[in-house]
Amino acid sequence: MHKLTLSDIKIKKPGKQLEEVIIKTYGSVENFAQLINRYPESISSYLRDKNCGSNKFKTTLLGMLNKSYDDIVKTGKQQIKEMVEAVSCNIKLYDSPKDIAILERLKDLCIKEGMEKETAMMLFNIAVYNRRRANTRVAVELLKHAVSIMDNIEELEYTVKILSELGLAYYLEHAYEKAKAAFQEAESNLEKISVDNNTRFLLYYRIGILLNNISLHSQARERFADAIKYSDNDTDTANATMNIGLTYKKEQNYTKAIEFFNTALKIFNPDNKDEIGKTYNNLAEVYRSMKDYTNALEYIEKALKIEKNTDMRHLSIKVQTYIQIRIDMKEPDNAIEKLLDLLENSGESYSDKKYIASGIEILTKHAVQSKDIKNIDKVKKLIMNIIEKNQLQDSIIKELKICMGEISLALLEGGDENEG
Repeated sequence: MHKLTLSDIKIKKPGKQLEEVIIKTYGSVENFAQLINRYPESISSYLRDKNCGSNKFKTTLLGMLNKSYDDIVKTGKQQIKEMVEAVSCNIKLYDSPKDIAILERLKDLCIKEGMEKETAMMLFNIAVYNRRRANTRVAVELLKHAVSIMDNIEELEYTVKILSELGLAYYLEHAYEKAKAAFQEAESNLEKISVDNNTRFLLYYRIGILLNNISLHSQARERFADAIKYSDNDTDTANATMNIGLTYKKEQNYTKAIEFFNTALKIFNPDNKDEIGKTYNNLAEVYRSMKDYTNALEYIEKALKIEKNTDMRHLSIKVQTYIQIRIDMKEPDNAIEKLLDLLENSGESYSDKKYIASGIEILTKHAVQSKDIKNIDKVKKLIMNIIEKNQLQDSIIKELKICMGEISLALLEGGDENEG
């Protein structure tokens, strides 16, 4: 997979395109010049010329390369189209803050050349970039713009992809009716066109997620089953299977939930640590709901151990599950120890440490509600220790200080009660 750089986003002149093929084939212009008994300076001069030198030179060059001129030299629009397709196929690679400049520059090139479909594709790509960075409102506006462009050129295949992504963005914004409408429009277009399996899988999978969240669990299962029919790989099949388990979990049919979670575990590739970790967490939550704390603790320990923890949101969920289990077991001290252990072994890759705030919030709430002065004091010392010994983002420090305020108030009220 090739990721374009900012310097790649430009229209190359014919001579530059020929030069790149020469270098790729022969290693250098000098090597090529030696083969055809010409001076390198002459070759470079030809390539700088807008006509790429004489017809004799071009005939010699193309004969050596065994290609036609049109095979090598692309028009500006052809180059832009290829760049857009390259970005679209590998959009997941564009995930750093500086990558937005690459995407925006390519979009601007599309607009400048009046390429409507490619402009819509780049709006889609920029929307995906923003959605993955939790900028869902921005994503929604970009996708709405993309849909309006595609409506003008009536190319339904790509419109389905955009509507599917728009439905997901609305869902993440908790605009469920709008999400449902976008998904329904996408699905209605499926009957009119032929689309690839992945597009169908994503649409059905996302509809399933929405339906499960709005408590239409049996309908959600049908959609996840539809998604599995179009899955091209084990990861997608396992994720859809795991989500069927989640529908049963929401219905409190824990036996069926466990069955589907275990089936998903058998399907996942053993190297897919992140997804396996999520499934372990789901099993831990189910066993906690069943008050089977032995199994709950076993699976959440597995989740924390196997998880790569590159995604702070999912690490936060696992930490919350662990703490809640320990609190249910009346062992908050063990939860505190786990938080400290995670901090000590987190390394630089966890510099944002978002899971701290979520864990401390649960511990604070439990300590205040329990009115256990010793426990409240332990949580206070934990917060002070974390702030003192860890470099944290301002937003996390702010959340910890809010917890500290609640703790201090609880200690004050506890002191008043003792005095009485």
